[in-house]
Amino acid sequence: MENNLSLGRKGQASIEFIFLVIIILVYLHAILLPTVNYATAAANDAKRITEASFAAQKLADSINYVSSASGDSVQTISVFIPNDAAISCASSSVAMAVTLGSATGYSAACGGLTCAKSYRIAQNIGCGSITGPSMQRYKVFKIGGVISAAPS
Repeated sequence: MENNLSLGRKGQASIEFIFLVIIILVYLHAILLPTVNYATAAANDAKRITEASFAAQKLADSINYVSSASGDSVQTISVFIPNDAAISCASSSVAMAVTLGSATGYSAACGGLTCAKSYRIAQNIGCGSITGPSMQRYKVFKIGGVISAAPS
């Protein structure tokens, strides 16, 4: 009779252990999954902001380099514009704007769901507007003292 009673207690301990493991897994799932999703969204936002910023800076540097050349000059660059981003030239600057995917820490730093930054260029030129996602080749040229930039 003692053997049957001790087997029942071992079975009850196993079921209690299984329930405890299930409760711990549900708790971890409820806490970790939202945190991982938030971190993934923040990392994607940071990546897109960095890529758009790099593309705008590269275009601005190219325009400044060509404008500082003494004679006629041509420079061709390739820039990648990420998803939900745009780059444009206006009023002596190359501007980039990125629409963020969600309200992460970057939305507070950017002042909303759009991050924008501009880079000064030597002259006011029009280079059009590029929206992502796209890989663009830009030709920046100076002919007769006039600087132009256009996708090639």
